[in-house]
Amino acid sequence: VDTTSSFIVKGFFIFSSRIKEALTKKEDEKAFDYERASRIYQVKIMSLNYSWTLDDSTGLAILIMDVTEERNLSKTKSDFFSNASHELKSPLTSILGYQEMIDAGIFTTEEDKKDAVKKTIKEAKRMKAILADMCTINKLENEKQEDIQKIDLKDSITLSLESLDPAIKKMGLTVNADLKEYPVVSNQSDMDKLFQNLLSNAVKYNRKKGSIIIKMDPLKKFISIKDTGIGIKEENLPRSFNAIFASRIIDSIFERFYRVDNSRGENSIEGTGLGLAIVKHICKLYDFKVEVKSVFGEGTEFIIRTK
Repeated sequence: VDTTSSFIVKGFFIFSSRIKEALTKKEDEKAFDYERASRIYQVKIMSLNYSWTLDDSTGLAILIMDVTEERNLSKTKSDFFSNASHELKSPLTSILGYQEMIDAGIFTTEEDKKDAVKKTIKEAKRMKAILADMCTINKLENEKQEDIQKIDLKDSITLSLESLDPAIKKMGLTVNADLKEYPVVSNQSDMDKLFQNLLSNAVKYNRKKGSIIIKMDPLKKFISIKDTGIGIKEENLPRSFNAIFASRIIDSIFERFYRVDNSRGENSIEGTGLGLAIVKHICKLYDFKVEVKSVFGEGTEFIIRTK
Protein backbone atom coordinates (compact mmCIF):
# COMPACT_ATOMS: atom_id res chain seq x y z
CA VAL A 1 0.00 0.00 0.00
CA ASP A 2 1.39 3.39 -1.01
CA THR A 3 0.19 6.07 1.41
CA THR A 4 2.88 8.69 0.79
CA SER A 5 1.70 12.28 0.66
CA SER A 6 3.67 12.95 -2.54
CA PHE A 7 1.68 10.26 -4.32
CA ILE A 8 -1.60 11.79 -3.16
CA VAL A 9 -0.55 15.34 -4.09
CA LYS A 10 0.72 14.40 -7.56
CA GLY A 11 -2.36 12.33 -8.24
CA PHE A 12 -4.79 14.81 -6.72
CA PHE A 13 -5.80 16.44 -9.98
CA ILE A 14 -6.51 13.03 -11.49
CA PHE A 15 -8.57 12.03 -8.46
CA SER A 16 -10.25 15.41 -7.88
CA SER A 17 -13.36 14.74 -9.94
CA ARG A 18 -13.81 11.34 -8.34
CA ILE A 19 -13.25 12.81 -4.88
CA LYS A 20 -15.81 15.52 -5.55
CA GLU A 21 -18.28 12.91 -6.77
CA ALA A 22 -17.81 10.78 -3.64
CA LEU A 23 -18.27 13.80 -1.37
CA THR A 24 -21.40 14.92 -3.20
CA LYS A 25 -23.09 11.54 -3.44
CA LYS A 26 -21.70 10.33 -0.12
CA GLU A 27 -21.06 7.01 -1.85
CA ASP A 28 -17.98 4.92 -2.58
CA GLU A 29 -16.37 5.47 -5.96
CA LYS A 30 -15.63 2.51 -8.24
CA ALA A 31 -12.00 1.41 -7.93
CA PHE A 32 -9.73 2.48 -10.78
CA ASP A 33 -6.13 2.01 -11.87
CA TYR A 34 -3.55 4.81 -11.85
CA GLU A 35 -0.10 4.47 -13.46
CA ARG A 36 2.93 6.35 -12.16
CA ALA A 37 6.68 5.77 -12.51
CA SER A 38 6.17 2.45 -14.34
CA ARG A 39 3.99 1.10 -11.52
CA ILE A 40 0.27 0.41 -11.53
CA TYR A 41 -1.82 1.34 -8.50
CA GLN A 42 -5.43 0.51 -7.73
CA VAL A 43 -7.18 3.43 -6.10
CA LYS A 44 -10.39 3.14 -4.14
CA ILE A 45 -12.17 6.18 -2.71
CA MET A 46 -14.58 5.41 0.11
CA SER A 47 -17.07 7.78 1.71
CA LEU A 48 -17.02 8.15 5.51
CA ASN A 49 -20.07 9.59 7.27
CA TYR A 50 -19.36 10.95 10.74
CA SER A 51 -22.75 10.27 12.28
CA TRP A 52 -21.51 11.08 15.77
CA THR A 53 -20.85 14.77 14.94
CA LEU A 54 -23.41 17.58 15.39
CA ASP A 55 -23.24 18.64 11.73
CA ASP A 56 -23.62 16.45 8.68
CA SER A 57 -19.89 15.99 8.07
CA THR A 58 -18.55 13.66 5.42
CA GLY A 59 -15.00 12.45 4.98
CA LEU A 60 -13.10 10.18 2.64
CA ALA A 61 -10.74 7.25 2.92
CA ILE A 62 -8.42 6.70 -0.04
CA LEU A 63 -6.90 3.24 -0.36
CA ILE A 64 -3.95 2.91 -2.76
CA MET A 65 -2.55 -0.53 -3.53
CA ASP A 66 0.34 -1.48 -5.78
CA VAL A 67 -1.10 -4.05 -8.21
CA THR A 68 1.67 -3.94 -10.83
CA GLU A 69 2.60 -7.61 -10.60
CA GLU A 70 -1.03 -8.70 -10.60
CA ARG A 71 -1.90 -6.62 -13.67
CA ASN A 72 1.23 -7.66 -15.57
CA LEU A 73 0.66 -11.33 -14.76
CA SER A 74 -2.91 -11.08 -16.00
CA LYS A 75 -1.76 -9.44 -19.24
CA THR A 76 1.04 -11.97 -19.69
CA LYS A 77 -1.37 -14.89 -19.32
CA SER A 78 -3.87 -13.30 -21.68
CA ASP A 79 -1.17 -12.63 -24.30
CA PHE A 80 0.23 -16.13 -23.87
CA PHE A 81 -3.06 -17.93 -24.49
CA SER A 82 -3.86 -15.62 -27.38
CA ASN A 83 -0.48 -16.24 -29.02
CA ALA A 84 -0.56 -19.97 -28.23
CA SER A 85 -3.95 -20.42 -29.87
CA HIS A 86 -2.68 -18.54 -32.92
CA GLU A 87 0.50 -20.62 -33.15
CA LEU A 88 -1.39 -23.93 -32.78
CA LYS A 89 -4.07 -22.90 -35.25
CA SER A 90 -1.64 -22.76 -38.18
CA PRO A 91 -0.34 -26.39 -38.05
CA LEU A 92 -3.81 -27.69 -37.13
CA THR A 93 -5.31 -25.98 -40.19
CA SER A 94 -2.63 -27.55 -42.39
CA ILE A 95 -3.22 -31.02 -40.92
CA LEU A 96 -6.98 -30.82 -41.44
CA GLY A 97 -6.51 -29.38 -44.92
CA TYR A 98 -4.23 -32.17 -46.14
CA GLN A 99 -6.36 -34.92 -44.61
CA GLU A 100 -9.59 -33.50 -46.07
CA MET A 101 -7.99 -33.33 -49.52
CA ILE A 102 -6.87 -36.95 -49.19
CA ASP A 103 -10.35 -37.98 -48.03
CA ALA A 104 -12.01 -36.06 -50.90
CA GLY A 105 -9.81 -37.79 -53.47
CA ILE A 106 -8.16 -34.56 -54.62
CA PHE A 107 -4.77 -36.24 -54.55
CA THR A 108 -4.95 -38.88 -57.24
CA THR A 109 -1.40 -40.20 -57.42
CA GLU A 110 0.39 -42.19 -54.73
CA GLU A 111 3.23 -39.68 -54.82
CA ASP A 112 0.87 -36.78 -54.01
CA LYS A 113 -0.76 -38.77 -51.21
CA LYS A 114 2.60 -39.65 -49.67
CA ASP A 115 3.69 -36.01 -49.89
CA ALA A 116 0.47 -34.88 -48.14
CA VAL A 117 0.98 -37.47 -45.38
CA LYS A 118 4.60 -36.36 -44.97
CA LYS A 119 3.54 -32.72 -44.58
CA THR A 120 0.78 -33.72 -42.15
CA ILE A 121 3.28 -35.55 -39.94
CA LYS A 122 5.62 -32.55 -40.06
CA GLU A 123 2.87 -30.19 -38.89
CA ALA A 124 1.79 -32.64 -36.17
CA LYS A 125 5.38 -32.76 -34.87
CA ARG A 126 5.43 -28.97 -34.87
CA MET A 127 2.28 -28.92 -32.72
CA LYS A 128 3.84 -31.47 -30.37
CA ALA A 129 6.98 -29.32 -30.02
CA ILE A 130 4.95 -26.18 -29.25
CA LEU A 131 2.91 -28.01 -26.59
CA ALA A 132 6.07 -29.50 -25.05
CA ASP A 133 7.69 -26.05 -24.83
CA MET A 134 4.50 -24.58 -23.35
CA CYS A 135 4.57 -27.23 -20.62
CA THR A 136 8.24 -26.48 -19.95
CA ILE A 137 7.55 -22.75 -19.54
CA ASN A 138 4.57 -23.45 -17.28
CA LYS A 139 6.77 -25.58 -15.03
CA LEU A 140 9.54 -22.97 -14.95
CA GLU A 141 7.09 -20.17 -14.19
CA ASN A 142 5.96 -22.06 -11.11
CA GLU A 143 9.58 -21.83 -9.94
CA LYS A 144 9.87 -25.45 -8.95
CA GLN A 145 13.44 -26.73 -8.68
CA GLU A 146 13.45 -30.51 -8.74
CA ASP A 147 16.25 -33.08 -8.53
CA ILE A 148 18.87 -30.45 -7.73
CA GLN A 149 22.38 -31.84 -7.65
CA LYS A 150 25.95 -31.03 -8.59
CA ILE A 151 26.36 -31.40 -12.35
CA ASP A 152 28.86 -30.39 -15.04
CA LEU A 153 27.68 -27.88 -17.67
CA LYS A 154 30.28 -29.32 -20.02
CA ASP A 155 28.11 -32.45 -20.25
CA SER A 156 25.01 -30.42 -21.20
CA ILE A 157 26.87 -28.58 -23.97
CA THR A 158 28.44 -31.81 -25.26
CA LEU A 159 25.03 -33.52 -25.36
CA SER A 160 23.49 -30.58 -27.21
CA LEU A 161 26.26 -30.53 -29.80
CA GLU A 162 25.85 -34.26 -30.38
CA SER A 163 22.09 -33.94 -30.95
CA LEU A 164 22.64 -30.99 -33.33
CA ASP A 165 25.46 -32.69 -35.24
CA PRO A 166 23.32 -33.60 -38.32
CA ALA A 167 22.11 -29.98 -38.64
CA ILE A 168 25.65 -28.66 -38.10
CA LYS A 169 26.99 -30.88 -40.88
CA LYS A 170 24.11 -29.98 -43.20
CA MET A 171 24.95 -26.26 -42.77
CA GLY A 172 28.68 -26.96 -43.13
CA LEU A 173 29.38 -25.17 -39.85
CA THR A 174 32.66 -25.18 -37.96
CA VAL A 175 32.41 -25.56 -34.18
CA ASN A 176 35.25 -24.19 -32.07
CA ALA A 177 34.48 -25.37 -28.55
CA ASP A 178 36.81 -24.68 -25.63
CA LEU A 179 35.02 -27.03 -23.24
CA LYS A 180 36.07 -27.20 -19.61
CA GLU A 181 34.69 -28.76 -16.47
CA TYR A 182 32.10 -26.35 -15.12
CA PRO A 183 30.35 -27.61 -11.95
CA VAL A 184 27.04 -26.04 -10.83
CA VAL A 185 24.21 -27.09 -8.54
CA SER A 186 21.06 -27.38 -10.66
CA ASN A 187 18.74 -29.73 -12.50
CA GLN A 188 20.36 -31.65 -15.34
CA SER A 189 17.29 -31.48 -17.59
CA ASP A 190 16.97 -27.70 -17.15
CA MET A 191 20.62 -27.15 -18.10
CA ASP A 192 20.23 -29.45 -21.11
CA LYS A 193 17.24 -27.37 -22.29
CA LEU A 194 19.13 -24.13 -21.70
CA PHE A 195 22.06 -25.01 -23.95
CA GLN A 196 19.98 -26.98 -26.45
CA ASN A 197 17.97 -23.83 -27.18
CA LEU A 198 20.97 -21.52 -27.35
CA LEU A 199 22.99 -23.83 -29.59
CA SER A 200 19.97 -24.64 -31.75
CA ASN A 201 19.58 -20.92 -32.45
CA ALA A 202 23.31 -20.63 -33.22
CA VAL A 203 22.79 -23.30 -35.89
CA LYS A 204 19.44 -22.19 -37.31
CA TYR A 205 20.32 -18.51 -37.65
CA ASN A 206 23.86 -19.05 -38.85
CA ARG A 207 25.14 -18.78 -42.38
CA LYS A 208 26.15 -21.79 -44.44
CA LYS A 209 29.80 -22.67 -43.77
CA GLY A 210 29.76 -20.28 -40.84
CA SER A 211 31.07 -21.00 -37.37
CA ILE A 212 30.03 -21.38 -33.74
CA ILE A 213 32.47 -20.40 -30.99
CA ILE A 214 31.92 -21.70 -27.45
CA LYS A 215 33.93 -20.45 -24.49
CA MET A 216 33.68 -21.66 -20.90
CA ASP A 217 35.37 -19.94 -17.98
CA PRO A 218 34.48 -21.57 -14.63
CA LEU A 219 36.70 -19.10 -12.73
CA LYS A 220 35.05 -15.96 -14.14
CA LYS A 221 31.77 -17.89 -14.17
CA PHE A 222 30.55 -17.33 -17.69
CA ILE A 223 29.78 -19.32 -20.84
CA SER A 224 29.73 -17.67 -24.27
CA ILE A 225 28.05 -19.01 -27.41
CA LYS A 226 28.81 -16.92 -30.47
CA ASP A 227 27.73 -17.46 -34.07
CA THR A 228 28.59 -15.84 -37.41
CA GLY A 229 24.97 -15.66 -38.48
CA ILE A 230 22.61 -12.97 -39.65
CA GLY A 231 22.43 -11.21 -36.30
CA ILE A 232 19.62 -9.31 -34.59
CA LYS A 233 18.51 -5.75 -35.21
CA GLU A 234 19.17 -3.40 -32.31
CA GLU A 235 15.48 -2.60 -31.77
CA ASN A 236 14.75 -6.29 -31.10
CA LEU A 237 17.35 -6.63 -28.34
CA PRO A 238 16.54 -6.14 -24.64
CA ARG A 239 16.90 -2.44 -23.81
CA SER A 240 19.22 -3.10 -20.89
CA PHE A 241 21.06 -5.93 -19.14
CA ASN A 242 18.25 -6.45 -16.64
CA ALA A 243 15.41 -5.93 -19.10
CA ILE A 244 14.78 -9.62 -19.59
CA PHE A 245 14.16 -10.12 -15.88
CA ALA A 246 11.49 -7.43 -15.67
CA SER A 247 8.00 -8.69 -14.84
CA ARG A 248 6.80 -7.25 -18.10
CA ILE A 249 8.99 -7.62 -21.19
CA ILE A 250 8.43 -5.20 -24.04
CA ASP A 251 9.83 -5.64 -27.56
CA SER A 252 12.33 -8.29 -26.52
CA ILE A 253 13.51 -11.46 -28.25
CA PHE A 254 12.97 -13.23 -24.91
CA GLU A 255 9.19 -12.74 -25.10
CA ARG A 256 7.10 -15.84 -25.81
CA PHE A 257 6.20 -16.21 -29.50
CA TYR A 258 7.95 -12.91 -30.21
CA ARG A 259 8.73 -12.76 -33.90
CA VAL A 260 11.64 -10.88 -35.43
CA ASP A 261 11.55 -12.42 -38.89
CA ASN A 262 12.92 -9.29 -40.54
CA SER A 263 16.09 -9.45 -38.48
CA ARG A 264 16.52 -13.12 -37.63
CA GLY A 265 16.03 -14.67 -41.01
CA GLU A 266 13.32 -15.89 -43.29
CA ASN A 267 9.91 -17.21 -42.29
CA SER A 268 10.99 -20.69 -43.42
CA ILE A 269 13.21 -21.13 -40.35
CA GLU A 270 11.46 -23.64 -38.14
CA GLY A 271 10.89 -23.18 -34.45
CA THR A 272 8.24 -22.94 -31.76
CA GLY A 273 8.91 -19.30 -30.90
CA LEU A 274 9.46 -20.33 -27.27
CA GLY A 275 13.17 -21.20 -27.20
CA LEU A 276 14.54 -17.94 -25.81
CA ALA A 277 11.58 -17.62 -23.43
CA ILE A 278 12.66 -20.97 -21.96
CA VAL A 279 16.25 -19.69 -21.73
CA LYS A 280 15.03 -16.62 -19.86
CA HIS A 281 12.95 -18.60 -17.36
CA ILE A 282 15.74 -21.11 -16.66
CA CYS A 283 18.22 -18.30 -16.02
CA LYS A 284 15.74 -16.57 -13.74
CA LEU A 285 15.05 -19.78 -11.82
CA TYR A 286 18.74 -20.37 -11.07
CA ASP A 287 19.66 -16.70 -10.69
CA PHE A 288 21.85 -16.77 -13.79
CA LYS A 289 22.28 -13.66 -15.93
CA VAL A 290 22.12 -13.64 -19.70
CA GLU A 291 23.58 -11.00 -22.00
CA VAL A 292 23.01 -10.61 -25.72
CA LYS A 293 25.46 -8.94 -28.07
CA SER A 294 24.66 -8.76 -31.75
CA VAL A 295 25.53 -6.90 -34.91
CA PHE A 296 22.93 -7.23 -37.63
CA GLY A 297 24.46 -9.05 -40.58
CA GLU A 298 27.51 -10.25 -38.64
CA GLY A 299 26.45 -12.53 -35.80
CA THR A 300 25.14 -12.91 -32.26
CA GLU A 301 26.68 -13.81 -28.92
CA PHE A 302 24.81 -15.07 -25.86
CA ILE A 303 26.67 -14.95 -22.54
CA ILE A 304 25.40 -16.91 -19.54
CA ARG A 305 26.79 -15.74 -16.19
CA THR A 306 26.34 -18.22 -13.35
CA LYS A 307 26.51 -17.65 -9.59
